[in-house]
Amino acid sequence: MKIPYLKYVLRFNAKKTVKSLILSTEKVYNVFGKLIVSLSSVGLLLQGINVIFGVRLVSGLAPLSESTVIVVKIALVLGGAYPMLALINRIFKNIFEKIGEKFGINSVSVAGILGSLASNLLIFGTFKEMNPKGKVVCTAFGVSGAFVFGGQLGFVSGVAPEMIAFIISKLTAE
Repeated sequence: MKIPYLKYVLRFNAKKTVKSLILSTEKVYNVFGKLIVSLSSVGLLLQGINVIFGVRLVSGLAPLSESTVIVVKIALVLGGAYPMLALINRIFKNIFEKIGEKFGINSVSVAGILGSLASNLLIFGTFKEMNPKGKVVCTAFGVSGAFVFGGQLGFVSGVAPEMIAFIISKLTAE
């Protein structure tokens, strides 16, 4: 008895399929990233035309000065986060090592999780010093826990203080 499609089933190679899935996912994210950059560039161009020439092509855009103030506040918080994390890592290194032993990660990973509350850029700055499990844990925490006390807390408390429940939900999402 001949089984239809048997030759295709026998040719199925899981490694190739997973690799092609990863490559196609990368392509989708690359296109999405280019779309975001393009939309951001158009928005900046529209704001520039509004500020320089006084011509409002799209109504409802937030004023450039308001957006700039928010970005500067976030930059100031993150600018102090790197030295703060290095100082915390030096002071609490022994404690971080004890905590890390319980979870199978090193002290740099524990400090990375703590730093990701301000920005996940702090995680990736120390990624090479983390052990493999620490890299996975920090990256997973970066999905929902990152930015809680950095840009998002500053933004939420300044713009919509009633949204503090958002911060609590991000911390409990892990």
